[in-house]
Amino acid sequence: MDIDQQESFRRDSKDSFMEEYGVYLENAALLFGESPGISEEKAKELGSKLLQDLNINDNFELKKIEKAIYYDKDREWDPYDSGQKPEGVGYTLTYAYPYEGVSVFTYPENVNKYKDLGELVYAPSFESEILKITVTDEGIRMFTWSNMTEKTAVITENSKLLPFDQIQEALKEHLMAVKVSVDDVNSFNPEDHQDSIEVKEVNFCVSHMSAYKNPKAAWLVPVWVFKVETNSYSIIYNTNVNLGTEYVVLNAYDGGYIAPQ
Repeated sequence: MDIDQQESFRRDSKDSFMEEYGVYLENAALLFGESPGISEEKAKELGSKLLQDLNINDNFELKKIEKAIYYDKDREWDPYDSGQKPEGVGYTLTYAYPYEGVSVFTYPENVNKYKDLGELVYAPSFESEILKITVTDEGIRMFTWSNMTEKTAVITENSKLLPFDQIQEALKEHLMAVKVSVDDVNSFNPEDHQDSIEVKEVNFCVSHMSAYKNPKAAWLVPVWVFKVETNSYSIIYNTNVNLGTEYVVLNAYDGGYIAPQ
C-alpha cells in the first residue's frame, strides 16, 4: 500500500468511524436526554390494559420501568446500534411473577461472566420468566414473553436456610475467587493493585438454579442478591478506577454462587 492509498484508507476509516460515532451520540442523547412523549403513569396503564386484553391473569408484577429507544422496523433495539437511527423514545415495562410475595430476580443484560472460579457454581438452563412491554405515545410498540415455564413439581418445602453470617462468608469467598480469576485471565500481578468492594444493596429474592441431573429444567430457590461496587487502586500508577457495580446471587440454602445464563 503506497502513501496515497494509506491516506485514503485513513480518511475513509475516519469518516466511517465518525458516522457511526455520530449515530451513537444521537442514540445516547435520545436515551438519556430527551423525554418520551408519554408519562410513566400512562405507560403503566397501557401495559396493564394489554395484559388484561391478553387474559394474562397470573398476577405478574411490574418490576421496573425504564426509558427505551425504539425503531419502526422489526429489529433488536440497541441504544448503541450504529446501523439505523432510532425513531424516538418510549418506556419499557418489565414484569415478573412474584412467589409467595417474594420478587423473582433476573440478571440484567450484559453482565460479567466468570470461568474457573474454583467454588460451588450453579448454572441454570434458563433465566426467570419475565414479560416486557415497550410503550410510546403511539401505543404498544413491542411485547415479549421470555422463559415461559410450567411448574411440574415441588421438590421440598420448609427447608432450613443457611444462617446469614455464613452467607456473608460465602460472599467473601466468591469475591476472592472472582479476583483470582480476573487477575489470572488478564495476567495481573495481584501485588500491583488493591481492590475495595462495597456492598450497596442486599435483597432476599427467588431465582432459578440448575436442576439436578435435568438440564432441561430448573429449580426455583430462595437467594440472597448482593449489589456490589468495586474500586481498584493501582499501586504502580497511583490511580483509582471505579469498575462499576454488579450482582452476586447466592443460593440461600448452601451459599453456592448462581451464575448468569
